[in-house]
Order: sequence, then C-alpha cells, then structure tokens
Amino acid sequence: MANRRNDPAKYIAPLYINHLEGRMLRIINKKNATEILFVGDLSANLEFWWGLIRALHDFGSVTAPDLPGIGGMTSFFKIGKRPTLDNYSDYLSSFVKMSYRNRRIVVVGVGFGFVAVTRMLARNPDIAARVNLLISLGGYADHEDFISKPYSAIGYRLLGKLFSMRMLSIILGSTVYSRYLLKHKYMHRISMPNSSSAKKILAENEVQRWLSSDLRTFGAVVNQLTTFSNCGYQISLNLYHVSLGKKELNQNHIEQHLKIIFKEVIMLQQIKKNVYSLKKDKRSAGAFLPPELKHQLRLV
Repeated sequence: MANRRNDPAKYIAPLYINHLEGRMLRIINKKNATEILFVGDLSANLEFWWGLIRALHDFGSVTAPDLPGIGGMTSFFKIGKRPTLDNYSDYLSSFVKMSYRNRRIVVVGVGFGFVAVTRMLARNPDIAARVNLLISLGGYADHEDFISKPYSAIGYRLLGKLFSMRMLSIILGSTVYSRYLLKHKYMHRISMPNSSSAKKILAENEVQRWLSSDLRTFGAVVNQLTTFSNCGYQISLNLYHVSLGKKELNQNHIEQHLKIIFKEVIMLQQIKKNVYSLKKDKRSAGAFLPPELKHQLRLV
C-alpha cells in the first residue's frame, strides 16, 4: 500500500477560476510560514512535479496550480481565448490574488512557467512588490535564447501553427501521441537496460506529461515562443537563475536577456540534467536545487 504522506493525490484539489477548470496542489509546512508559488513547465501534470514540490516543501508551504491547457486544465480555446503570454499572465495574477491576497510569497518558475511568471510580474507591479524571492529553473526570456538555424525557427513556427489547428490536434492525439506510441518511443530513447525499473518510470513520466496536456495549446505556445520577448519589461527584483541541461538553449543569451529585465541576476551552478529526467521522489528532485539556492530559501 502506498504511503499516503507521499501520495500527491492527498494534496490535490479542484481549481475553478476565470471559467477555467483544473486542479491545484497545496502542501502545508506547519513549521515554516513561507509561502511558495510553484509554476511548472509545458506538457506536465502536477504529479510529474511532485518530487520537486516536496523538495521545496522543506522551506515552506507550496502551492502549484495547473496552467490552462496544461496538466489537464481547461484550455483557453474552450473559453474563446488564445493561449497568449498576456492571457497566462492574467490567469496567474488572478490565482495569486485569490490564493495569497496581500501575503508575501516566494515564486519558482520552471521553463515556460518562468516565462509566464515574468510577464505576470511585469504587468502587475503590486504582485512583484510582494515577492520575497524569485527563482528560475531553466527559464528563458526571449526567442533568441533558443539555439536554432534560421530555417529551424520557421519550421517550429509552422509546426506550432499546425498543432494549434483543432482537427489536426485531435488526429495527432489519437495517432502519433497515443499512449502506445509514446511509450514505445521513450522506452527506446532512454539509455538504460530494457528491464530497468528506473527506465520504465522515466518512460511513464514522459507518457503522462504528454497525455495530460492539450496538443492544440502546446502548438500555439511553441509557435509563440519563436517570436516572443520579455525584454521590453523591467522588474525591480533580484532573480536567482539555475540553468538546466537543455541543449537547445543558449545560456549566455539567457543571462544577457535576464539582466535587461531584472534588477540583479544571480547565476547559480548549472545542473547538467534536463528537468524532464525528474523522478517523483524527493531525493532525486532535490538535486535541481543547488546549495546556494537552498541557503537563500532558508533566509526568507
């Protein structure tokens, strides 16, 4: 029988906000009054982030909401909107105001989650003023942060537009992105013995993160990332940035762009692993929080 304390389902509740229906995970730390808002990356559900959330829980109470069209939540398309950065910004600001009112918070954003957080803080200075600590795990700030040949960006833009088409996303979801084909793909991609239980867990994590999200939303976001920029904003906050093992990102460009936006950028040690190598256990996920970052979390 699974340990109930280690079961994320115990901490997940329904979330209804702005005509969107999803879930949120909240795990309370009774010994520490710090409030931590966790915003995950594309194509992953709350269960996928469970190990990392538990690692953050050592430093305070953690709240993690679904994002529209991600993790199983209603997509913006279903309420007549598009999944733009400004709409994600409005969604997050509504969530923060509903959940925290005037309380001070620590904010942790992973990948695209950090992009949405940046836009939200830029458009809501009143919320930025209540942030005690801002953390980026593998975040980025501009379309130029991606390493690609000129024609690659055009290809991604085209693929994004195709994925965002309603009928094509339905067809892809029942064929190329079916459970069977996804499992087959990742079981062959992960470099471990076929009999390895760790390989099976990682493959299942990959399958679940794709199946839990809306392909149409994924396509629209990817298309937007080929042209977006947050560098037109300035946010009077210090940022602690952890770069992760994503070969498609140019870390020098990211640092330069982040320094345009934030008051000060503290670059922490690079974690060579990709965040999608995460397991759901707290110990392995804790490796994504460098010692310097843990020290800052203790000081909040």
